[in-house]
Amino acid sequence: MLLNNDNVDLILLMSHPLTDISIDIDMSQENIDKLFKNDRISEIQYLECTTNACLDYILMLSNIQSICLYNCTNLTTVPFLPNIIELVLSDCNSLYNISYLPKLKSMGLYNCKTITSIPSFNNLTAFNCTGCVNLTHLPFLPSLNWLNCSKCSVLSEIPAIQTLQTLICSDCPITNVPLIYNLNELHCNNCVNLVSIPMLPNLHSLICTECSSLRYIPLLPRLRKLQCKCCVRLKSLPLIRTLNILNCDQCILLKQIPSLNNLTGLSCSGCVNLIRISGAINKLDCLICSGCCKLRKIPISTKLSTLEYDGCEMLDLATIPIKFNNTINIDTLKRSIKYNPLNINDIFSNKHIKQSDILNFITNNIKYLKYAKDNICDRLITIIEHS
Repeated sequence: MLLNNDNVDLILLMSHPLTDISIDIDMSQENIDKLFKNDRISEIQYLECTTNACLDYILMLSNIQSICLYNCTNLTTVPFLPNIIELVLSDCNSLYNISYLPKLKSMGLYNCKTITSIPSFNNLTAFNCTGCVNLTHLPFLPSLNWLNCSKCSVLSEIPAIQTLQTLICSDCPITNVPLIYNLNELHCNNCVNLVSIPMLPNLHSLICTECSSLRYIPLLPRLRKLQCKCCVRLKSLPLIRTLNILNCDQCILLKQIPSLNNLTGLSCSGCVNLIRISGAINKLDCLICSGCCKLRKIPISTKLSTLEYDGCEMLDLATIPIKFNNTINIDTLKRSIKYNPLNINDIFSNKHIKQSDILNFITNNIKYLKYAKDNICDRLITIIEHS
């Protein structure tokens, strides 16, 4: 069924068990009456409706399961809808009340700036209330496992809902994160009042950039990804041996990164007081440490494929893997292989190393041949034999 009008101010996409209906319709009373005679409609999506009559018709549909409303400036109340499962309201800036919806599982309230609270929906599993700037309180939602309350600028507390697995609360004035044992993922970017993170035993991913008051991150035994960029009061990092990805750019008080043996990616650019990255990080593939002006050594890694170290003024050049060292000379070559004997396997990967320097080094340091891979060893022996 398709109805068209040149003066379209409403688009509805509807579906029910028997057919899909796509309707472009003006908001004349005749067309509204014609449209809503089908009481089997289960899903409605439409844009920028300012007609109260249309809203009244929609909200009277007994079988409706999914509603998406955008910029409905006259919508003030969502009434009791016994079968609704999904509700999405965006920029509905007269909305102040939502009735209890017993079957509701997913709800999105985007930039609904007049809503201050919602009921405690027993079956709600996913809730996004981004930009609800006057939402002051979240009730206990016993089935919730996904919550995004970013940019709720007066929401200062989040309930400890133990079913929650993902919590996104960026740009909120919270001072603490609730202790939720099943939480897997936490995003709390730019929470400027947040001082510490609790011990969350099942947390896998923590994104807390620009939390300017954050002083402490605990030992999180299952954490794999940590991004704490621009946490300017953070003085130390915990020894989290499960960690794979770490971004601590611009953490200006950090002096040391602990020995994190499972790291594959590390970015610590602009950590101007960082002196040391501890231990050998044998799985490290990417290291970005530009602007770490006090850093003295690059950690040993045999898998490093990306390295950026501009502005590391105190860095010992011998600790830079040979293939990344653009200022290498015979002295640096000797110290580099002494620092990490496996560096001998990169001796041909740097175009700045002269063959005469390679010959000089090998003839005086035969003991390092045992660390060379077979193909590298053969090339080195060939150089010696033809000298």
